[in-house]
Amino acid sequence: MSTKSNRLREEREKLRISQEEMGAIGGVGRAAQGRYEAGERAPDWEYLERLAQHGVDVHYVITGQRVEAAAALLTAEEAMLVENYRRAAAEGRQAASTVLAALAQQQKK
Repeated sequence: MSTKSNRLREEREKLRISQEEMGAIGGVGRAAQGRYEAGERAPDWEYLERLAQHGVDVHYVITGQRVEAAAALLTAEEAMLVENYRRAAAEGRQAASTVLAALAQQQKK
């Protein structure tokens, strides 16, 4: 049975991001992220909440049970697009939405 720390690393690898990037999402440094993944330290609720807002299946990390939700069904490529969208400034999100809407319209033709 995998441990919470192993499942946390698994979720990070699923998103194809570094420990530094995952730590930044959670509001901690790379060293703290490494300690979480090594099982040397447990993350707090705020950290887990921030990860959940970025597509990490926190329920799985804690319980080992996957949550069947639309976000959990994303491919790695889709998850990265969502992650990049969430990290972008408001202007970048608007530009991305405009471009994707235009591309979708072209696909319908």
